[in-house]
Parts: sequence; structure tokens; C-alpha cells
Amino acid sequence: MANHELLTDDYVAELLAKDAQDCSLKYSAMGMEGFRSNKKPANLPKPNTRFLRHIIKDTDTHNKALLAKEAAESKARLEDLEHSEEVKRLKSNPNSHDIRRRQLGDIHAILGARDAGGPRTANRPLGVETLEDTEVGPAAKVATRHSQRI
Repeated sequence: MANHELLTDDYVAELLAKDAQDCSLKYSAMGMEGFRSNKKPANLPKPNTRFLRHIIKDTDTHNKALLAKEAAESKARLEDLEHSEEVKRLKSNPNSHDIRRRQLGDIHAILGARDAGGPRTANRPLGVETLEDTEVGPAAKVATRHSQRI
């Protein structure tokens, strides 16, 4: 093609038809092998296999951690669901052991049982405190002993 020729539709169509005819002859003679290029470029870089291996290993480890986390969350949700169903069942249909435990809890609440290991104050008259009831330092204990002597 010379520089003075324009790319017209007819000219491009002729080029495409010629190229198709060449490819058809090449395919009929050699098959798909005629189109494959077995030559590798001389400066083809090697893949960084160590990097790729570590990326795959880290990805697998991350995926295993995600699966373990999802399994733990699923197990926790299942246990919560089972616990809530058990509580619901006990409220609607308690057995004799549950009734007795609830009654003993009510009795302890009425009598003022110790709460969290603290001193028992229900049996004392109102307004009476001991040194164990108040949190004071050594100076206040000395002052309390001094006021008791007077």
C-alpha cells in the first residue's frame, strides 16, 4: 500500500479476505499447530515460586482461620439457642428439682442470705454496723476503739 492510497472499505475487505484464505490454507495443512507459537521469548522471566507458594500458604491459613471462627460463632449461637429453649422449657414445665431450687432461692432472698460472700447483716438490728461492714483504715479503727472506752 502506498502512502497516497486511502484505506477504503473495499481495500480493507480485500486484505481480510486474503488473510482468511492464507489462514485457511495453513489450517488445512497443519491444523491448530500452525497457529501455535512454540517459541518462548528469550527474556521470559521466571516465576517467583517461593513468593507464590507463601501467598498460597498464607491464603489457606487465613481461610482455615475464618472457617474456624465461623464454626465457633455457629457453635456459640447454637448453644445460646439451646440454652434459651431450655430456660423457656423450665419456665413453662419445671420439674420438682427446679421448683425446689427456686423456692430455696426465694427463702434465701427473704432471709437476707449473704450476697457474694459478704457479711450477713439481716440478723442485726437496724443502724448497727461492725468494723467489718465499713471499709476504713487503721486510724479510723483506733478512733473507734477510743470512742468505745469513753
